[in-house]
Amino acid sequence: MTTPLLSRAGKLLLLILAFCTGFGMAVHGAVIRVPQDQPTIQAGMDAAADGDTVLVADGTWTGDGNRDLNFFGKAITVRSENGYQNCTINCGGGAENHRGFLFQNGEGLDSRVEGITIYNGSYFGGSIPEKYGGAVCCIDSGFTMTGCRIYRCDSRVGGGFFAAAPPLKFGTRSSTATSPSGAVAG
Repeated sequence: MTTPLLSRAGKLLLLILAFCTGFGMAVHGAVIRVPQDQPTIQAGMDAAADGDTVLVADGTWTGDGNRDLNFFGKAITVRSENGYQNCTINCGGGAENHRGFLFQNGEGLDSRVEGITIYNGSYFGGSIPEKYGGAVCCIDSGFTMTGCRIYRCDSRVGGGFFAAAPPLKFGTRSSTATSPSGAVAG
């Protein structure tokens, strides 16, 4: 009589191990590194698919492609490598209208921003409600923001955030707004 090389329990254990180490990794999506894989944050976001992470290197990010960032309805994560203390989006506000992020394409709570400082956002132009929200404007969409810092952002309403009918989840470290309307409006 011959004995099987692997028992049923052994085969099941190997199948579970293969799933956890091989198949399970595909569920998490790709990591797109900025600036190694894409030159700007928006280029990384544009290249991403649902479930992907755009990993932003330490430093201060300025100019086109690094402000007025739009998820375009994608369920992706934009995350800094080493936390909000080391990664800043300088929106270059003031005379020009620029903010950190705009959510307006049906995004949900799986559209995430993690560990980023949004600085110097200023938005007074455009139509209502797009002219609101110095750091983040969210219109009929949603997002999750954790471990972030909003600093010196201003707008007509909602210096830090403006939200019109969204599902939101905040876990920000701090919020500082210079707008008389306050840090969050909506």
